[in-house]
Amino acid sequence: SLEPVLPVGEAIGGSDATTFTLFSSGESSLIALNGTGWIAQAASDATGFTLSPDSREEPGRADRALSSRILGDRLVTSVVPFLPQLWGHIAVHGALLAGPHGQVLLLGQSGYGKSTLSQVLSREHGWAILDDDTSMIVFHDNEVRLVPMGARSRVRSDVARAMNLSVEALPGHGGQKGALLPSTDVDTKDEGQPLCGIVFLAPRSPGAHSGNSPVVLERVEPTRALGDIVASFFYLWPHDPVSRQNAFRAAASLTQADLWQASFVRGNHSPNEVANRIADAVLGSNSASSR
Repeated sequence: SLEPVLPVGEAIGGSDATTFTLFSSGESSLIALNGTGWIAQAASDATGFTLSPDSREEPGRADRALSSRILGDRLVTSVVPFLPQLWGHIAVHGALLAGPHGQVLLLGQSGYGKSTLSQVLSREHGWAILDDDTSMIVFHDNEVRLVPMGARSRVRSDVARAMNLSVEALPGHGGQKGALLPSTDVDTKDEGQPLCGIVFLAPRSPGAHSGNSPVVLERVEPTRALGDIVASFFYLWPHDPVSRQNAFRAAASLTQADLWQASFVRGNHSPNEVANRIADAVLGSNSASSR
């Protein structure tokens, strides 16, 4: 019953066939979900999407449009993180938790263990998971705030089994991840706390000298951390000078928190060992700063 939609206006952003292309259309944005046969429309004041068949290519494309859960996965993982830039904000790919002294952000590439460590820190140390994947950096009264973007937590199936977590399969989602069911989903309390620390995850493969070496957590200088923080941002327009300026401003603001790098060996160190080291460092840092 839906009418096919043809994007209007110049393409202002996008990426490859596995994600999306963004078009301007008056005061709305049209997000073509490449490879699915659907277009999502987001008005400037909207809090949701309107999905319509995509008629850009062959006439029968709309009839063959995917109608499975893949569409929801695509919106959450490939489109939503880029939209804050339309509102002048920036989204960061990382796990945001509320620790005993404030928010802690875990940064690292996909597969580095952000979601797994979030679950361990929540279960073993009582930290509240605000968002285990994406948060929005918002400037308010010259101060930076991190706001969780509300996606359901997603963990790998083997991690879910090991931690006895109930998950729902996500067709088409990379990394063999599933979404936690509501009973085991994220805790959204303590969103208003200030950011007290950032931990950069640096897993290593087992080597000849790894042996029984401990998890290493070392301080990181702000100038060294800037590049890693910027690399974790979601960009619609990565080459736009204003976008890059806003990104540098946001990254510089985040470096005001305590900065650590957690180095651990895959297969040798368990998630509990890494989480314990992170928790001890955050508690020790705040104890030292309060003296």
